[in-house]
Amino acid sequence: MEASKQQFILADWKFANPKVDYAFKRIFGTVKYKDATINLINTILPHLHIVDVEYTNTELVGDTGDSRKAYIDVLCTDDTGRQFIIEMQNAEQEHFFERAVFYSSRLISMSAPKGITWNYSLPPSYVIAFLNFPFSAITGDAKDNKDYSKHYLTCEAGSGGKMPGSTEFIFFSLSNFNKKESELETYPEKWVYLLKHSESFKEVPRSFKADKTFDTFFEASVRAGYSKEEEEQYIKAMMNQWDIENAKNFACAKAEAKGRAEGEAKGKAEGKAEVAKTLLSLGVNIATIVKSTGLTEAEIKAL
Repeated sequence: MEASKQQFILADWKFANPKVDYAFKRIFGTVKYKDATINLINTILPHLHIVDVEYTNTELVGDTGDSRKAYIDVLCTDDTGRQFIIEMQNAEQEHFFERAVFYSSRLISMSAPKGITWNYSLPPSYVIAFLNFPFSAITGDAKDNKDYSKHYLTCEAGSGGKMPGSTEFIFFSLSNFNKKESELETYPEKWVYLLKHSESFKEVPRSFKADKTFDTFFEASVRAGYSKEEEEQYIKAMMNQWDIENAKNFACAKAEAKGRAEGEAKGKAEGKAEVAKTLLSLGVNIATIVKSTGLTEAEIKAL
């Protein structure tokens, strides 16, 4: 799609698209709008009753200089020390669940105090991820498209008691969710509905106007509140996402054709490399390419 046509479409949208990294981070990753984050967590995990959050660096580094880095959208800690990773994931990735575990392991390792005696006490941690693709894309099982949410935790097999210090993973598939506004019953359903559809709203829907839970979400989303610089960054991020999708689709088509001739595994690997090369040529930053392809930073730099 031509840039001028893309900008024309963007100008017609009152609310920013929360599936775009810049908009998602502005809503859920900035101090000004932290009530949106607090409300999101408290309505998805109502037993936590968090009061406040503090944002921290979203680049999770390892213990040594050559350790692999993990890049996430939002990382925050609540007033009791509990830690939260909040993500919008647009690209299907091989080993997605293992990736989430890797991210959480970085979070856990960062909790260890440096240079003092420690008794291994860990704060609870949570990963909340919204996926802009069906669960079947990462599980390979079509039956997984019947549900829009998955909740994983480490527990004792007999009693079901949660293992202390372990991470809870809560995943929502926007693609699997098909309810209309009039059919929404729970807060998780309402959040998924908003993240999937709010970019197309002309006004705040009536059912959401009556609930103050979502006030900050809409305050952060309305583009009339963007500064000139924020609007430019949003448009750039939106167009970058379109470029990424176009590059990915083109490269995947080439990889599939090549894979049929040379073997599926090799074709997939070459497809990821082709996507990464295209994104590098477009000036997309390394962290975004890591998230979009599943390749490591070192593999991308070696291309």
